[in-house]
Amino acid sequence: MHENEQQSHSLVTNEDIVHAMDAFGIVPSEQLVARVKDLCLIYEYDADTLVSMWVFFAQQKKYATDSMDFTRIEHFEREVLHRNAVSVQTEKMKAPQKKQQVSKNNSSKFETSLLFNEYGADLSDDFVLNDTAHENSEIKSDVKTENSEMKFEKAEQVDGEIFYKRVDNYYGESLETKQWMNKLNHIYEIHPFDRNFYVKNAYRFMQLNIHHCAELMHSFFNYISEAIKNNCEFDSFGNLNVESSEECYFIGRIVKENLDGKQNDKCLRFEGGPTSKRRAFLDLSQLFDYSLIPGQIVTFKSTYDFQNGLKPSEIIDETISINDFSKEELNLSEPLQLVVASGPYFPTKTDDYELLNKLLSYVKKTKPHFIILMGPFVDSKNDFILSNRDIDELFNDLMNTINFHLFGTNIKAIIVPSLRDFNHDCIFPSPPFQGNWPQLYLASNPCLLNIAGIVIAVNSVDVLFHMIRSEFSRTSGDPEPGLRMKLLCRHLLSQQSFYPLYPPDPEVNMEYQKLEYIHLPVTPHLFLLTSKLKNFAKSVDGCVFVNSESLAKGHFSRIRIECLQGHIGSIDQHVNVEILKI
Repeated sequence: MHENEQQSHSLVTNEDIVHAMDAFGIVPSEQLVARVKDLCLIYEYDADTLVSMWVFFAQQKKYATDSMDFTRIEHFEREVLHRNAVSVQTEKMKAPQKKQQVSKNNSSKFETSLLFNEYGADLSDDFVLNDTAHENSEIKSDVKTENSEMKFEKAEQVDGEIFYKRVDNYYGESLETKQWMNKLNHIYEIHPFDRNFYVKNAYRFMQLNIHHCAELMHSFFNYISEAIKNNCEFDSFGNLNVESSEECYFIGRIVKENLDGKQNDKCLRFEGGPTSKRRAFLDLSQLFDYSLIPGQIVTFKSTYDFQNGLKPSEIIDETISINDFSKEELNLSEPLQLVVASGPYFPTKTDDYELLNKLLSYVKKTKPHFIILMGPFVDSKNDFILSNRDIDELFNDLMNTINFHLFGTNIKAIIVPSLRDFNHDCIFPSPPFQGNWPQLYLASNPCLLNIAGIVIAVNSVDVLFHMIRSEFSRTSGDPEPGLRMKLLCRHLLSQQSFYPLYPPDPEVNMEYQKLEYIHLPVTPHLFLLTSKLKNFAKSVDGCVFVNSESLAKGHFSRIRIECLQGHIGSIDQHVNVEILKI
């Protein structure tokens, strides 16, 4: 091992170890910290890597993650650290270059697995009917709401039929069964919040050249920059064309230059916008709390020189660029009831409608005003249906099934496509499906809808999962439960975008000529997302975010918004959400 690498391990401090343990909810004694520090020095690991290895070991042994004690640490040393050291030494003697390559790849997969486990993500595309992966996980989840510490069962009787459901998460008050029953005394109309921000029809894509794309990105940068300047109290801002030995405020975009394939804050750069046309190095060592994603427009307080770039001492609160809520007065004469579900709608290797039929039967009997269904409906990752069914026939059959169940009622189904829908253009933003079903409202993806003044944002792209894969974050002290997920949701509001990542994830074919359709002109009252991450419902800066997970796992959510007339602003104190598992 090189001398500088040995030196880095010798610099492991007690604070490093406590910080690494805190991320997984481990509260160690001083003696335990000293023992772990010794192991870091002996086996030449940094604090984060060694603690992550302990968490993986604890999972395999079915220990609680925070149950670290001296006895288990000794087992961990014998079974993991010592064996790894012997194995590495043996392999180095045989084929040092080959072993080094394998070790690096395994480490990357290991760290990625831990990251997604912490957020409750299901990395498998094989959805099963009775999924228990999240129920038994001992990794500390970071996405629980204040009211979701306990799961509980509900047995509800509707017209003589009993529905057994487990409440996985809820936001607001826990309501009685009869409060979720609706009489549909009032029929609410639905329409786009602003037709200028709504994809109406199919369009030609892949027509944009790189210069036009740059112009659109610069235009959006200027728009957010102006929002920041108008809402802050600073008189002037720095420019990357001019060095500054005194601290001043810089507005720019976070850029990732991942030249060596590693994901760390050393690859971050700060782009000063269209006027400066420069990128600067970014040293975040003085910041202790931040969450940054590539493409994010952010304001730093920092000195600046051409050689060393920026070394920020402060990151300005990004909430200053969050839009206001709609100025339209609400007109809810009776509580607005919604049911929300996301695809896939079939468990893997089947085309069984059982879960969808159960959901539609529940909807028909409880009578919400709207059921919002997000794709994929014909999932491009389900090889069974692609091999055994005609795609167009299957999609039409699904739409006819939904329309049939709702026929003769005043319930409308809002249908939102997905990039994974095999029978739809794989572009974002996506136009609505084409067809004519009386009970269906065909919406674009994403879409911003207006129901009696309630503004609802819907996005079927897994933007949360994509942001996690690109996020650079650090927290100090004892973070509140769910803080990191809250910060990810806040990025959507502060960047005023359904998809603030740039460049986008490889799964997203972004069509930049339609960039205005992913813009959020106002802060929505309700933000509906679909993600592989663990379901949650939480209020972020007054906007209620809901991730229901997929119906293929048996999950859906129901939402009740109380009567509000003449109200303007956030409604998070008047919203109740339950995320259920059939």
